[in-house]
Amino acid sequence: MSLRDSHQQRLVLDVLSDRIAPSDIPYAPPPVDPVVGQQYPEPVPPGESNPIPAPPPPIGNNAPVLSDLSSANSTANAVVIEGFVTDENPEFVTIVATASDGTSGFGVPLANGQFGLSFPRLSQGALTVTVTATDQHGVVSESVIVLVNPE
Repeated sequence: MSLRDSHQQRLVLDVLSDRIAPSDIPYAPPPVDPVVGQQYPEPVPPGESNPIPAPPPPIGNNAPVLSDLSSANSTANAVVIEGFVTDENPEFVTIVATASDGTSGFGVPLANGQFGLSFPRLSQGALTVTVTATDQHGVVSESVIVLVNPE
């Protein structure tokens, strides 16, 4: 082995010994939620549960409010619920509707709070549909019941 080869091998070993092992790399703090200015929780590795409970909603965060609900466009085969939701950030609200025949559907409103959702209808008689809205912090609205008349 020549002196040059020996020198190259030592350089390679020096470079490899200076590398940081993946377990030694420090993690950056979690990103800040631009909507509420709070940090997102740390990610949980797959297969593990998060022992830290979710933070409470920010002070001043009110429950979403459902209004102007209608089932006028429902058909013999589908339940259609339309309406509005009022919230600090309506586009981050999830609307869930559950019918008395066991079917359900969900949707997300537009930025102005308007929403529409539809799902299959199993029975042909009159149905009651319970609608709720949940905001991005898990705050749930009061339930609103809508009557869906048969075609």
